[in-house]
Amino acid sequence: MLPLHRPSVSEMESGNRRRSAGELARLAEIYDVNVARLLGKAPETFDAQDPGLSLPHGTLQAQAP
Repeated sequence: MLPLHRPSVSEMESGNRRRSAGELARLAEIYDVNVARLLGKAPETFDAQDPGLSLPHGTLQAQAP
């Protein structure tokens, strides 16, 4: 985990605290994503096998027209 106090994490989440490159790298490692994803940069292509793209069973159901 990151050596941060909860208020620091809350400030990061709300955009009131900047993250260092080291913090971003550690967060990407913890969440098993790349730093670009944390920064909101969409990849040009998606890997269908990426576990980050999976949905819980039953999330999508057939919609009636």
